[in-house]
Amino acid sequence: MSTNPDSKMRADWLCPGKAGISNKNAQRSFPAAMKNPLLLILDGEEFRTPELERALQLKGWSAKWIEPADWPEMREEGMEPSVLIASSVRGGASMQPIYDFKNKNPLMPLILVGENAIGFPVGADACIPNGAAPDVWLEALKPFWPAALSSETPQEEKPEVFGKYRLIRKIASGGMADIYKAEQLEPLGFNRVLAIKRILPQRQQDPVFIKMLFDEANVAGSLSHQNIVQIFDLGIESGTHYIAMEYLDGDNLSALISKAKELGITFPEPVAASIIIQAAEALDYVHRMRDEEGRSLKLLHRDISPHNILVSKEGVVKIIDFGIAKAAGPPSDQSRETTLHGKLPYMSPEQSLGAPTDHRTDIYSLGLVLFELLTAEHCFQADDELGLLEKVRTGMVRDIRKVKSDTSKPMARILDKATQKNLSSRYNSARNMALDLTAYLDHLKLESLENDVVAFIKMLRAAQVQTKAFVTSRFLPVKSDTALPSEKTDKHSAKKQDEKKKEKKKEKKKEKEEKKRPVWILPTVCALLILLAYLLWLSVNL
Repeated sequence: MSTNPDSKMRADWLCPGKAGISNKNAQRSFPAAMKNPLLLILDGEEFRTPELERALQLKGWSAKWIEPADWPEMREEGMEPSVLIASSVRGGASMQPIYDFKNKNPLMPLILVGENAIGFPVGADACIPNGAAPDVWLEALKPFWPAALSSETPQEEKPEVFGKYRLIRKIASGGMADIYKAEQLEPLGFNRVLAIKRILPQRQQDPVFIKMLFDEANVAGSLSHQNIVQIFDLGIESGTHYIAMEYLDGDNLSALISKAKELGITFPEPVAASIIIQAAEALDYVHRMRDEEGRSLKLLHRDISPHNILVSKEGVVKIIDFGIAKAAGPPSDQSRETTLHGKLPYMSPEQSLGAPTDHRTDIYSLGLVLFELLTAEHCFQADDELGLLEKVRTGMVRDIRKVKSDTSKPMARILDKATQKNLSSRYNSARNMALDLTAYLDHLKLESLENDVVAFIKMLRAAQVQTKAFVTSRFLPVKSDTALPSEKTDKHSAKKQDEKKKEKKKEKKKEKEEKKRPVWILPTVCALLILLAYLLWLSVNL
């Protein structure tokens, strides 16, 4: 768990003024039958991160996140939380659950997140600063661990032996599989750290999920690139299918974007460009893969999203999850798909329609990831899934300069080209997109960019409140403009196309002129010449 200097400043969490708070309620009595104390977090999705959920789980808290709109239905469940957590800037509907619980149990602890505790309608027992790291949350919660359980120490996960691997801890979980940080157990004691992805128990008999796991291993196992996670092993242990792959000490972009949003920031353009360049180079490698006879495999990832792009603490980017990757065949071989694969908010129009796709589909998805890095928002916004599907299918990409007005002109043009609805208008390769982003960075002449990217990622992972000041001081808004390589190529291509059009016009004009000549002229001239030659012959021989 990351350390944070704020975690030592206990006085900063206790709320002053109106709340009048001490820890007088810290040792209240709770039902002895309680196994895991319930932490109810009201209207707090902005605070929710995989790291925080993980930290709470490891310390024995059962966290439940609810929205105000869900409260009338959930009231019937009769839940009895040990601690309430709410945002100090919320009001209105968010207050009803608090009032209900306080009326039922006036001694129930209330912890506020934010800096507005003094004006909050209900007295709080403690405060947590905005953007605080998980260890700050845990320290703030420690005094309110139920007295009935105070003698029980929440246990960390015990390593599990799984065949020739030791599963150290779970690092991710999804609808198909769990992923663990693990060690490969070697006879001589050389234990390599890696990641194990194993199918969930309830999916073990599902041939679709098993095939996806095998497809991922087969595709990714054939790839060797510094920006693609390596696959080491594929197998079955105690009836459980798994793959062993490279372990990366880092986070996926989805988690990092959530942390940035909590801190009230977005990824600086140079940092976003640096990340997308590495992802684009990996995709270009995948798209250019050939078989042993030199024929293009036409591989596509088809699920490029923030969840499938990892960033290490050193700023190294790696693409993961090739479970739905496939080869793009000719249009005649690509019948319209009846099942959508991938994540809807990151699909291209053609993919969402089940139409034929090619490598430019991945480029479009990567453009949507770039949009989200720069804005901390999904590109497509809708009230429901049907509305979202309609916007995705019609390619209703938002103008980033209307969402984030200080976006530089070159970056806006790069994003626009990557997310064109018409495939022929997009980048024709991921490499060309990377070249444009590289030219953009070269234009900025940032000497310490690599170090600044690493520093930003480390601060963001730790959710340090200083991250915003760091961004402001190190990454100034880009106001200058520059021509991009693709634009020069496009101009050259446009010039050639103009020349070809002019040549075609000349040829057509010539054809028209020839067609305008009467058809009898040439035969008549030929006949006259023959007659003249005959008369000349007669005059000589008579």
